[in-house]
Amino acid sequence: MPKIHIVFFSFILLLGSCQKQKDASSQNADVVIRNAKVYTVDSQHPWAQAVAVKGDRIAWVGDESGVSPYIGPATRVIDAGGRLLLPGFIDSHFHVLLGGNPDVLRIENGNSLKEIQDQVRDFAKRRPELSWIEAEGWNYSAFPNGTLPRATDLVGLTGGRPAFLVAYDYHTIWMNREAMQAFGITRKTNKVIFAEKLEKDPKTGEPTGIVTGFGSTGLSEDSEAELRKHLPSHADGQVERGVEWNIGQAVKAGITTVVDPQSYLEDLPIYAHCGNRENFPRGCRLRCSTVAARRRRPCKNSPRPAETMTTTGCA
Repeated sequence: MPKIHIVFFSFILLLGSCQKQKDASSQNADVVIRNAKVYTVDSQHPWAQAVAVKGDRIAWVGDESGVSPYIGPATRVIDAGGRLLLPGFIDSHFHVLLGGNPDVLRIENGNSLKEIQDQVRDFAKRRPELSWIEAEGWNYSAFPNGTLPRATDLVGLTGGRPAFLVAYDYHTIWMNREAMQAFGITRKTNKVIFAEKLEKDPKTGEPTGIVTGFGSTGLSEDSEAELRKHLPSHADGQVERGVEWNIGQAVKAGITTVVDPQSYLEDLPIYAHCGNRENFPRGCRLRCSTVAARRRRPCKNSPRPAETMTTTGCA
């Protein structure tokens, strides 16, 4: 009988030892950031010194003395050196499919016509290999009394190449004469397929170079086809390239979730295709508000829209 008690007691000790090892292993974090000034956004405990992360969850937040149990043999430990550590930001209005193309000029601080002209001219000189000069970001406030620019304002800036400038809100296009010629826009043209209104001079009836209502309700397949005929930024693969750049910039800025407010069913395979690419930036989750309307041709070698979920995570 005494032997049975001894064996049973030894078995309990062995079980307890195994359980402790299992608990310790399951508690080990994948990443621990310590020696940081952590802002927690918790009014009761607004500041901490260390954070433990396991998988895609924050497992623990607290002071230096409490983080040690979360550090195991495989834990990556980062010494923040006393620097500020903030929770990830959420951008709730991010048009992921727009912009992000290094071959398209991003107009910044264009507070006057001259400042915009100077940026367009300099970009055109720096990029002689481009067949089109495309730009985005010009602001209506650069023009006084609610007026709009004209094609004549772009004369001599692009070395004879067509210019296609998208306003900051993506609803107005400003073209030069060469661009209008490429799109077949003349005095007899009353409407273009990719916008709602073609502006004309009230006295001469000539097109001014401005079209409004561009992309305000999405672009149809026919509209996209027309743009692909001319604009390098709308060629196959360029949208995916832009998404990759945009998400990469978000990650660099500490943005961990972006919400695209206007996606279409045809866009979902683009997100799925990008998310599966080996070099696609990680660390940012993308959520889409989808609209069931045809807009864009799916990228090549990607699943059909019906096979793609309406919420795509690129984490």
